[in-house]
Amino acid sequence: MPRPRFGRPFGSTLTALALGFSSLLLPAAPLAAANVGTAPQTGAPETVIVVLRDSVGDPNAVAAEHARQHSAQVGHIYVAALKGYA
Repeated sequence: MPRPRFGRPFGSTLTALALGFSSLLLPAAPLAAANVGTAPQTGAPETVIVVLRDSVGDPNAVAAEHARQHSAQVGHIYVAALKGYA
């Protein structure tokens, strides 16, 4: 059984569509890849959030003690959603 052949106009139209579509995607690809995995840099370098156990009674006292022991500065104390400090 002979295979159906596409005529030249259909093949060239399909090729033109494929090239046109791929040319639309190529400029966007490097821009999308450049932003993957990056987050805006906010806060001071070396800033961490320390999460304390729920059993800790006073996060303020623990944060003050850790700051004294490690010569650190505490900027925020968290007591609502979790216990900790930054």
